[in-house]
Amino acid sequence: MKKRLLNLQVYLLVAASAFFAVTGKAQSTPTTEKCGSAHIHNHLMETDPAYATRMMNYENYVQSLANSPTPKVAAQYRIPVVVHVLHKGEAVGVGTNVSDEMIRQAIHDLNDRYRKVAGTSGNGNGVDVQIEFALAVRNPSGQCTNGITRVSMTGNSTYMNFGVRASTSQGITDAQCKAVTSWDRTKYYNIYLVSEIDNNEGGAGVQGYAYFASAHGTSSDGAVILASNFTAGGSMTATHELGHALNLYHTFEGDGSGNSCPTQANGCGSNAGDCCGDIPRHKRSQSDCNVTGTNSCDGNSSNALFARNYMDYAADACVNMFTANQKTRMLAACATERASFFAASNLALVPVAAPVVDFMASSTIICPGQTVSFIDLSACVPNTYIPETNWTGMTFNWTFVNGSTTLTSTAQNPVMTFTVPGSYTVTLTVTTAAGTDSHTETAYVTLGGTVVSACSPTSANAGNYAQTVSRVVFNTIDNTTDDLTNVPYSNFVCTDNTVVSAGTTYPLSITGNAAGSGAVNYQVYIDYNNNGSFENPSEMVHSGSVTGTSGSTVNTTTTSANVTIPSTAVTNTLLRMRVYAETGTITAGKRSCSSPFLLGDVEDYGVYIQSAGCTTAPAIGTQPTASTICAGTNTSFTIASTGAATYQWQVSTNGGTNWTNITNGGVYSNATTTALTITGATTAISTYQYRCITTNDCGTTNSSAVTLTVNAS
Repeated sequence: MKKRLLNLQVYLLVAASAFFAVTGKAQSTPTTEKCGSAHIHNHLMETDPAYATRMMNYENYVQSLANSPTPKVAAQYRIPVVVHVLHKGEAVGVGTNVSDEMIRQAIHDLNDRYRKVAGTSGNGNGVDVQIEFALAVRNPSGQCTNGITRVSMTGNSTYMNFGVRASTSQGITDAQCKAVTSWDRTKYYNIYLVSEIDNNEGGAGVQGYAYFASAHGTSSDGAVILASNFTAGGSMTATHELGHALNLYHTFEGDGSGNSCPTQANGCGSNAGDCCGDIPRHKRSQSDCNVTGTNSCDGNSSNALFARNYMDYAADACVNMFTANQKTRMLAACATERASFFAASNLALVPVAAPVVDFMASSTIICPGQTVSFIDLSACVPNTYIPETNWTGMTFNWTFVNGSTTLTSTAQNPVMTFTVPGSYTVTLTVTTAAGTDSHTETAYVTLGGTVVSACSPTSANAGNYAQTVSRVVFNTIDNTTDDLTNVPYSNFVCTDNTVVSAGTTYPLSITGNAAGSGAVNYQVYIDYNNNGSFENPSEMVHSGSVTGTSGSTVNTTTTSANVTIPSTAVTNTLLRMRVYAETGTITAGKRSCSSPFLLGDVEDYGVYIQSAGCTTAPAIGTQPTASTICAGTNTSFTIASTGAATYQWQVSTNGGTNWTNITNGGVYSNATTTALTITGATTAISTYQYRCITTNDCGTTNSSAVTLTVNAS
C-alpha cells in the first residue's frame, strides 16, 4: 500500500512547549471517484443493446412489483461466492496475498450488513435485505473447496507495476484480469482481489467496481476490489460494490460528478436517479459524515436520509443501511437476472465430502457477562458466519462443559454467555448428507472472575501526533492499534488477553512510534497482586523508548523482553496488564491518574495466570468401555486419568444430546470417582450412555461416551 503522507502542524501547549500533530487522510473532491461501477454501466447501456434490453426488462419487472397489491418477491437468497486473490508473489497472509481468515471475516461483514445483524456495523435504521453470501464449498470440478483461489501474478509485469486499469491506460484490462481465472458465472459470483487499480498502489482513488446484474453469466461479470480494502476492518467497499452487482445505483445518481443536484425528484436510470423513492435526490457525500445538516437539493430533508446509505460516498464509519426500495431492487435482481445462482441444479453450496470440523471463538478468556461468538470453520461446510444460519440437511451440535455445568447449542455459529467461572471444554459435531465429524478443544474458553477496576488515564492533548504504541505482543496477545493517533485510554482486557502459568517465562514485545514532538517513553506493568494499581518497580515488566524525529517522518522501534510470572501472583482470575506511552516522563501521578498525560497512549490487556502446579487440563489415558449385562446384575465404568482434581460421571438418556450429572443413590454409586458402579441394573436403563468429566485448575476433559446394554434375564 502507499504510505500515508504526513503533514506536520505545530501546536502550542498551555505550558508553552511545542509538539506536532500528524494529519490523516485528505478529503475527497467532487471529481474523485471511489467506485468505477457507474462508468461501466453507462458505457454498456450505450454500446451493448442486449445489456440495455435486459436492464429495461428488469426495470419493468421492478415496476410491476410496485404496481402489484401483493409483493411478488419474498424470499431469502444465498449467493455462492468465489474469491480470486491475484497476488504479487507474497506468502499467504502477507501484502496482497490476503489470508483465508481475512476473507472469511470480509464475508462475515457483508452478511452482517445485508442481514442487519444486531450489535454489528450493519444494524442501522435500514432494513434486513434477506440476502446472504457464502463461500462455495464445491468447485466446478465437483471437489470440496474453501471458495478461495490464489494466482501469483509475478509473471505479468504490467500487473506487477500497475495492477488493473479502470479509468486510465495503466494496468491490465478488466478482461485480462478476469481471463486469469474464473468459475462458471451462472453458478458463482466471482470476486477478484487485486493489488491496485489505476496504479494507486492500493491507496486513494478507485477502490473497486462491479458489473450490474444485466451482465450475469457474461465473461465480464464480477467485482474487482482492492485486496487492501476488501480485508480492511470497517471498509464498506465490498458492501457497496455487491449492491451494484444487484442493480443498485449510487444514491446520488445524476449529480454530475458531485457538481449539481439531480434534476429529477424521483429519477430512474443512468444520469437520472437511483430509482428509489425512499431516498431523496442529493449530491454525493465527500467521504465525510455530515448527517446533521440539511439536504441542499430539496432544502428541507435531513442528510441522514442518504449519508447513512451504503450506496453513497460517505465515510465508511458513517454508513450502515439499505432502504426498503433498495431491498426490492436487490431481491428482484435475485429473482430474475441472478436467478441461476439459486437453481436446484447449482450445487455450489452443497457439500460433496464429509466435513472436517474446526472452529474458533471470538475470545478465549472472557469477563463476566461478556458474550462469546463461536464460528464454525469446518471444511466442506457452507457458512455465512452470522449466528442465525440454517442449511437444509445439515446439523450442528455444540457442547460446552465446565465440570458439572453443560451448555448446548444447535446454531452453526452460536453466541454464548457463560455464568459459571472456570474453563469450558468445547465440542462441535457437524453432520451433512456426506458424513459426520467432531472436534473438541479442551479448556478452550475460560471465564475469569470480575476484573478489578483501575483508574482511567486522561490526556491534555489527544490527537494525531504519532506519539504512540501501535503493537503489543505477549504470549498469544497480538494487538495492533493506530500508529498516528494517541488515545488517552483503551481497555482491551476482555477482548485481547492470554493464559500464562506461574513460574514460566513468556516473550513480550512493544512497538512504539515517535515523531516531531520528541521521544516516546513506555512502561509495561502486570497487576500481579490484583489491587487495581501498578507499582513501580515490583510490577513493571518492561520499559523502553523511541527517539523523536524532525520534519515529516515517524520513527518506529520494537523492543523485546522475557517476562517470568512470579509464583506469588494472584491466580485463576483475569489481571490487568497496562502499557503506558508518553512524550516525556511517566510520573507516579500519571500512573495513578491524578494528573493527565501530556499526550499519552495507554492500553490495558488481560492476563490469566494458572497456578504453578497446573500446566494442562487432565489427560485421560484409559477410556471407559461399553458394557452388556443381564438385568439384575452389576457393572462398572472405569477411567484412568492424570492431572485430574475432580471426577463427575454423567448419563445421557437420549443418545448423547443431553447429559445429567449422576448422584449416588438407586443403582448408582461412586459417581465422583474414577469408577462408576451400577448395582442391580434394570432394562429401563438399557441404551443409556455414560461419560466422566475430569477437571483441574487448567480445564476440563471429557471421557468418551459408552453405552450400557441391559438384556432381560
